[in-house]
Amino acid sequence: MATSRSRVLALLATGTISLSLVSCSEYQAYGDAASRDTITAYKEFLTDFPDSKYAPMACDRVEELFFQMMAAEDTPDSYAHYLDEYPNGRHAAEAAFKQRRKLYEEATAVDTPEAYRAYLKEYPEGPLSTKATIKLEELSFRLVAKIDQDTGYRLFLEEFPDGKHAPEARDALERLEYLDVAALDRLDAYTRFLIIHPGSRYAGRVEGRIESLRFEEAKKARNPEKLEEYLKANPSSVYRIEAETEIRKLRYQEPKSGEASTGLSQAAAGAKDEGASN
Repeated sequence: MATSRSRVLALLATGTISLSLVSCSEYQAYGDAASRDTITAYKEFLTDFPDSKYAPMACDRVEELFFQMMAAEDTPDSYAHYLDEYPNGRHAAEAAFKQRRKLYEEATAVDTPEAYRAYLKEYPEGPLSTKATIKLEELSFRLVAKIDQDTGYRLFLEEFPDGKHAPEARDALERLEYLDVAALDRLDAYTRFLIIHPGSRYAGRVEGRIESLRFEEAKKARNPEKLEEYLKANPSSVYRIEAETEIRKLRYQEPKSGEASTGLSQAAAGAKDEGASN
């Protein structure tokens, strides 16, 4: 009996019994948390036993339960919340993918250029980003085509220079610019158009109108030299015959006018001489 008592006293002195009691209490606390299996239960355990050998398991379970809770909500914000708490967690890649997918689904539900731009700002790359870009271009082109103004097409081409609808946008822009220069109907406007659109489908019309305006300008001057300069610059002009006819007419009128002036002068001189004789 004395021996047993001595052993107990010795154990108490060394702290062995105390450690056993703590270990038992720790085990029971972890078992209780596991049976409740909630985030709150595991966090209470970790508060009471932060250095426990069961702490890693408790932490893992807290993360798992938290992810399950966020996944049940299944929203971009819920996955963002998980990633804020566990940026390098076991479910980080899955959460990031699901967050991206939910944001894309929201953008397609709204289906506006602004929604897709917001998504692409957050996720500029990836398979869903490619789909978002295609959707964005499609919607943007529909809008600018409906308005049909040169500013809209220019902005569209700035954003999608190599897009599916870029050729259509360029054709539409060229058409509107041609209508603008045709309304102005000036040589400088037509010339500038050809510089900007050297291979334009309207090039034939523009070149024809430039030739016409130059001929009208030369003809309006009523100067044969101007018409000759025009023919020299445009040897194959469709107005060649008309220009040559006009040159002959002007050339013919010049001597006639001179002769008439000379005749009048002579008549005036004769009348003067006759008056002097009388």
